[in-house]
Amino acid sequence: MVLNGAIGARLHIPFSVVVRSSFGYYFGYFCIISRAILAMFWLGIQGANGAQAMTLMIAAIWPSYFEYDYGGPKNTLSVGGGISSMGMISYFLFWIIQLPLLLIPPTRLRYLFTAKLIFAPITAIATMGWCVHKAGGSGELFSLPATVSGPTKAWLWLNCMSAVTGSWATLAVNIMDFSRYAKETRGQYVQLPFLPIIFTLCGILGIVTTSASYVIYGTYYWNPLDIIEQWVKHGGSGGRAAAFFASFSWYVAQVGTNITANSISAANDLTVLFPRYINIKRGCV
Repeated sequence: MVLNGAIGARLHIPFSVVVRSSFGYYFGYFCIISRAILAMFWLGIQGANGAQAMTLMIAAIWPSYFEYDYGGPKNTLSVGGGISSMGMISYFLFWIIQLPLLLIPPTRLRYLFTAKLIFAPITAIATMGWCVHKAGGSGELFSLPATVSGPTKAWLWLNCMSAVTGSWATLAVNIMDFSRYAKETRGQYVQLPFLPIIFTLCGILGIVTTSASYVIYGTYYWNPLDIIEQWVKHGGSGGRAAAFFASFSWYVAQVGTNITANSISAANDLTVLFPRYINIKRGCV
């Protein structure tokens, strides 16, 4: 990410231009189209996560909102559709609130990104603190004996390493879409020490929270929103209040990620594919 970002910071050119140095003028279009499609998929994935946060915010205020979920009396969609009436409503609300934000240049959304930078870590740490306190410790996940060995263990290790690398590979490919706006050519080097440290801590924080959740609920909840859902359903008025603010933090985080990592990425690619008809703003939409 740092090495690719250096190209954008020094030459002030986007991924769609840089990729032609490796793949040529015409085959570069294949890479541009692939990256645009990937960004669209990620936009939907983050939208689904944001919709879950929206569901919990609404349910924290009106618990009867769960009646629109699977098995609820007000759900009108079949199970085969993969989404309930509740999920559809939440996704629509997430999308309609996010849409006008896509029309604002990212440089004018600094307050949103600052809020994301503050809200998400505080919520994650507070969730972990509550789970550890409630469970009386971090649980047994760290001390569980190994159940695999030999080639199976090696392949699992490589599989997990690939999964972690893959989640960053998408942004590492087109980081120059953002670093090209850097005022200094060395602006992106700050990522080199900070990203590994911050996201290793995030991973450990998530594992501790998940391990403690098993002691409390008897299930490993890897998604923090699943823990927050338990607060809504079983935490009383205090739990619902905590769930609302925690869900709001994750909602802001999902919107911020969608704007920067996904919509702008796709928009840059679409401007190259259809320069006569699409600019950055239209590409985001």
